[in-house]
Amino acid sequence: MAIATYEQVPLGPPSPRATDKHGSPPTPVTPSCEKVELRKWGRPASRRASDELGEDPLERLQRDDLELKRRIRVLKIVSRVTAACLSTAVLVPLAITIHKFLSTRDQYMVVTNESAGGEPVRRTAWATQSETWPTYMYFGIAVVSLVFNSSILIAYLHSIRSANRVATLGTAFSGAVLVLNLVIWAITVALYKRRAEITRDGKHNDLWGWTCSPAAKLLQPAFKEQIDFDRYCNIQAISWYIGLVQVGSLLLTVVLYVLALRRLRSKKAVRQSLSARKNSMVNS
Repeated sequence: MAIATYEQVPLGPPSPRATDKHGSPPTPVTPSCEKVELRKWGRPASRRASDELGEDPLERLQRDDLELKRRIRVLKIVSRVTAACLSTAVLVPLAITIHKFLSTRDQYMVVTNESAGGEPVRRTAWATQSETWPTYMYFGIAVVSLVFNSSILIAYLHSIRSANRVATLGTAFSGAVLVLNLVIWAITVALYKRRAEITRDGKHNDLWGWTCSPAAKLLQPAFKEQIDFDRYCNIQAISWYIGLVQVGSLLLTVVLYVLALRRLRSKKAVRQSLSARKNSMVNS
């Protein structure tokens, strides 16, 4: 059996880089506990890393600005998705209600008129002078909101530049899109609810108020094959509550946008001051 042997090779004198001027190896430098604690607890990780690497404060601010812009862009996408989903949730119950109204408004039945002494009357399931504009108004706002937010989301799938172009067109068309959208939704939801509470001669004439009224309940037995008033009363109530959620979501989005833009402006001011200070030092 062959036995492996190893030849001893002299290592030679130590490298000049490995010794100091007295010929002794340098003593490794260990960071003090105070510095370790400062790195661990004193500053945020990004700022500690930039300080340890000797990064310029101006470059750090520029990097923070890019990160803040990215977060604002993500917030915009989330707000568009939320607005589109809530608009759809408002749109569907209203579309069901409008379809039922259009399909049954010309169906007449002979019913007993309690206010006329129990005489038979030929009438439809809806109010004599139905006010449909509150429902159509609410429906139209939901459609416009859905189309607008969906177009921006589709543009985002194509490119950020296209999305910004669509948003710019929306801004030119409607002013400050977020604030105006919030105001429109708030007015629409309040007006839709208000019209449901208004009566004429003690009767509701709008679609939501009528389906929830006592007069509709009296007509339910005669029109049980055509419409379920309780069901459509609940459907329109759900649509109104979703509209309230839409208003709350838009209000929260506006607040977050304002805070993000204020922070972005403050960072921009600090960056400009640092840049001016750096230029003055270079010139001097």
